Order: sequence, then structure tokens, then C-alpha cells
Amino acid sequence: MDCGRFLEPWLMEFDHKPCETKVADVSAIVGNGTCSVRRLFVEMAKCEVVCVECHRRRTFAGRWNESLQRALAYLVKHRLELEKLMAAEANSVEAPR
Repeated sequence: MDCGRFLEPWLMEFDHKPCETKVADVSAIVGNGTCSVRRLFVEMAKCEVVCVECHRRRTFAGRWNESLQRALAYLVKHRLELEKLMAAEANSVEAPR
């Protein structure tokens, strides 16, 4: 959950909303110096302004969730092959003497 704080400007960041298509980081657009104000505002409109800590938490949670979903999709897709490999491995292990 976001903290809801409004801190000094250098402690706030633009976080792209999950439903929006990110063209570029707002800071990169500003740093580029060659973009139009319109392009900057269009990209900013796709964002929420949150503190740097909340932005890091959101980013980590999103990446973790995406990685977990890819892993689960792989397991579901290859479940039968994995079960066969696990059964073969279990059968090949000799009982201790």
C-alpha cells in the first residue's frame, strides 16, 4: 500500500499506471531536452506521482509478480513432462543399504 505522503520534489517519482503503455521514462524525456512539452505531458498523464520508496516497492512487486506468473505458466504447460522426469528420477534412486 502506498504511503500517500507528499515529499520534496526530488523524493517523488512518476510511476506509469499498469494499464498505460509506457513510451519512455518521464525523467529521460526531460533529460533528453529535445522533446515537445506536449509529448512530456502525454507521458506524465500516464503516471501517478508517488514517493521514491513506494515506487521501488511497486516496481519490485510488479517484476516479482510477472516472474512468478511466467514460472507458473511454464509449469502448467510442461506439467506432464515434469511429472515424468520426477517419476523417472524417483525410480532411479536406489534405497540406502
